[in-house]
Amino acid sequence: MKTNRVQFRPGLSMAEFMERYPSNEECEAVLIESRWPCGIACPAWGRGQNSMFRREGRLYVQ
Repeated sequence: MKTNRVQFRPGLSMAEFMERYPSNEECEAVLIESRWPCGIACPAWGRGQNSMFRREGRLYVQ
């Protein structure tokens, strides 16, 4: 399994993380950019159509 680049950032304590990303929206944006730096793409088909939606407060990406 690949190492999560966001989770294992050197030198970033929980307090620093909370200061840098004070809202869920800001944190979510950074996570999405870290996970899909070139945009969302299907591993089998490459880039294609995708969508994001929320249900009961959770973000879904398909």
